[in-house]
Amino acid sequence: MPKTITIAPVTRLEGHAKITLQLDDAGVVQEAYFHITQVRGFEKFCEGRPYYEMPGIMAGTQKPDYARSVDIVTKAA
Repeated sequence: MPKTITIAPVTRLEGHAKITLQLDDAGVVQEAYFHITQVRGFEKFCEGRPYYEMPGIMAGTQKPDYARSVDIVTKAA
């Protein structure tokens, strides 16, 4: 009998996601899905920026740069 495995939530990702695997009777993965149900865009904000531009990231004290965020989003649209 086919089986479905769901891994949720997927951590170490900004936003909410889950992984669904569909296995056949032999336990071999037939299909895999990566579901993103909410994206906060944090990864896009960090893209191409060296870590030293964002010293608060590791400490969890990084403040939002709203102007830069709007620029990134509007250029990508």
